[in-house]
Amino acid sequence: MDRKISVAIAHYNNTTFISETLDLITKDVRVSEIIITDDCSDDIEKLKEIIKTINSEKIKLFENKKNMGCYHNKICSVTKCTNEWCILLDSDNYIEKDYLDRLFEINDWEKNTIYVPDRPKTFP
Repeated sequence: MDRKISVAIAHYNNTTFISETLDLITKDVRVSEIIITDDCSDDIEKLKEIIKTINSEKIKLFENKKNMGCYHNKICSVTKCTNEWCILLDSDNYIEKDYLDRLFEINDWEKNTIYVPDRPKTFP
């Protein structure tokens, strides 16, 4: 099975842990794009530096012209994805390779279904 997936990351003032997540998902061939939407953060320059350091063509950063709020920023992030399927994260969430492995073990992904890890993780 040759499915590709997008990762959509809604970002607002929290670059503390994003480099760990980006490091993992930029290396995974099943993830073909990473969409980050920044919601007028104070730490946007730090985010740009992290993205520059990682240096992956998969990462696309979009900056909102005005603060949209948490949920609208998530919708904005997902709508910019070009793959049929995406993983939605906040910038303080992370996924591990195990999550991607188990997700890709599912033979047929069902439309209108949200696949959620049984042990979601958020950085402290």
